[in-house]
Amino acid sequence: MGLARHELEYGWQNLPGHLNQALTKILITRGEKDEAGNAAQMQFMQSSYEPGGYVELHAHEETEEIFYVISGRGRAQVGDELVNLEPGSFMWVPLTRRMG
Repeated sequence: MGLARHELEYGWQNLPGHLNQALTKILITRGEKDEAGNAAQMQFMQSSYEPGGYVELHAHEETEEIFYVISGRGRAQVGDELVNLEPGSFMWVPLTRRMG
């Protein structure tokens, strides 16, 4: 079946490189298995950024990332490009692309 849960089961974490109240809930981790032994090939997270919160520039070697903005406004850097984000915006970041 895969995995079905509720986000309230998870606590907020302050991950390395996530600064000034940039908090994350890791909901599904890459490699996590369901009851049938199927392993997730992605990672799913929920993040919350207070004003001034940010993530240092970094890249992922094994997982792409997709961001979807529910509320608030912000700016992200993907490669050399700055992207303005607002509710309804989404962004895909390919493997090895620097972002923050």
